Amino acid sequence: MLKHLGDWNVLIVGGSGFVGSHLVTALLSSMCNVTVLSRSKGFIGKSQLQHTRFNYIEMKDLAVPEALEQESFDVVINCVSLQPSLDSVWVDYEQVNVSFSERLWRWAEKNGIKQFISFSSTAVYANSDEYLDENAIASPSSLYGLSKYCADKCLEINACRKSSMQTTVFRCPSIYGVNHNGGLVHSYYSMALEGREIDIYNNGADLRNLLFVDDLSMSVKQAITKLSYLDRFELFLLGSSDSMATYDIAIALRNFLGSSASVVKVPKKTSSSVNVCLDLSRVERVLDVHVSDIATGLRKYVGEMKNEI
Repeated sequence: MLKHLGDWNVLIVGGSGFVGSHLVTALLSSMCNVTVLSRSKGFIGKSQLQHTRFNYIEMKDLAVPEALEQESFDVVINCVSLQPSLDSVWVDYEQVNVSFSERLWRWAEKNGIKQFISFSSTAVYANSDEYLDENAIASPSSLYGLSKYCADKCLEINACRKSSMQTTVFRCPSIYGVNHNGGLVHSYYSMALEGREIDIYNNGADLRNLLFVDDLSMSVKQAITKLSYLDRFELFLLGSSDSMATYDIAIALRNFLGSSASVVKVPKKTSSSVNVCLDLSRVERVLDVHVSDIATGLRKYVGEMKNEI
């Protein structure tokens, strides 16, 4: 077992985005040497750019630069992902979420990387009121979800072909935190901050599981720390420790902000009117991960957002 993460060399591909930039901060705080390969410096802050253990390399055309062949890394983390969009078609999702993921995995294996970490989505599952675990049957209803499932299976098949590189996939619901400028939490927060009325569809009854980005960073560090105990391929469901009704999420955000915004239940249903409940017993057992409940995560989020203003 690895006693600490100090002096480990970690490459974060797409590391200047929302999730990647938080991983940079978390891994630098654990004394890792962190290299970011990305198209821009994005959310990487000045303190990270000036850190003696940090290195930035520009990425072009979803290609791994030849210069990296001369570098030595222990862990590769893939944060590159094409998120859901009405403008995207299958070929867009396939090129980014599937083909690039596999090419990067093969590059990592060829270069003797010890561990490859990637992120998937609970969008791979069909809408269900049942608790989901790692054995739940995947039945994606969107091109985005399908691309994530295809990427997961490619990684699993490759990893199980006697690869010496350990591969871990975290399958997550919506992730929120500072610098995430979309999604349910950001929308409710913005409306509450401005004192605007917050309309909650399906009478606010839909249950959501929401992952605070700091819990994702902590789980990644645990996966690296426990590398020697992991099987060749590991899939972990990761989210908050509970699920909460959308109405209660809006109320919690409003109260943590001290806002006077009204929260209104609206009977109308939307395409996202589904319940998301996760069984996290496997990631808790294998990685010794204990994530926040939604209320705790939202309170931390509001505190961090206030510091950003």
